[in-house]
Amino acid sequence: MLKQSLLVILLAFLVQYGFKVLLTLDVNKRVYNHRPGPCRKIDGIKNGSEDITIVHEKNLAFITSGLVFLYSDPSKTENQGEIFIYDLSQRTYKAERIPVLGLPDFEFLPHGISHWVLKDGTVRLFVVVHTKNFEHSIVILDYDEKKKQLNHVRTVRDEKFGR
Repeated sequence: MLKQSLLVILLAFLVQYGFKVLLTLDVNKRVYNHRPGPCRKIDGIKNGSEDITIVHEKNLAFITSGLVFLYSDPSKTENQGEIFIYDLSQRTYKAERIPVLGLPDFEFLPHGISHWVLKDGTVRLFVVVHTKNFEHSIVILDYDEKKKQLNHVRTVRDEKFGR
């Protein structure tokens, strides 16, 4: 009787262990082969792009441009920093440059970008900006959908940026 009880306990342990192994290996999982389509070049951006943020609520993508490489001489940098918009609902495969209004007079070389949609539906962009001397700041911009422009809200600077 003791042998039978131990055998049942051992068998139950082995079945439970085998079941856990099958779950870990995802044997019960279906994988569907999904391909989004061929890659296409987005026209309109000349000096390369550094970052992109996609605003799903508006079906828009904001792209930073004006790449500056650290190993190059900053005085020879001729890139002009720009932000482009790409409408994901259109199939034009062309990004449009957006004017940035109200910026203080400093070098605008955007790097990283993120966004937040305010309660009133306004898209607020947070852009990491470098100068040619590699000084850092965060520029906060609001997107005006009607005029298709970015309006400067505020610039945040701190000596701790870049450490």
